[in-house]
Amino acid sequence: MPLGDTEVLVTGAYYPGEPARTYGPPEDCYPGDPEYIDIFSVQINGVQVDSEHFSEKLLLSWEQSMINEMADDAASAAETRAEARKMEAA
Repeated sequence: MPLGDTEVLVTGAYYPGEPARTYGPPEDCYPGDPEYIDIFSVQINGVQVDSEHFSEKLLLSWEQSMINEMADDAASAAETRAEARKMEAA
């Protein structure tokens, strides 16, 4: 992830969230949870730094960038699988 003019290694855990259920009996419905990333630490020039030393705004931007990258990777993988199935069918 970018930090000023340098790139840093960000370590964390991904939680995929849960979609809302808005159909069926009211007692079976729930709002769901968004996906998120919990950043644990950042490595700067080989030195491990706890995430608490960075602003909430910066951490949120890194989290969103990581989520976007994961979505791009998933879309690319899905396209590759679809192309492979298309080639197998031909």
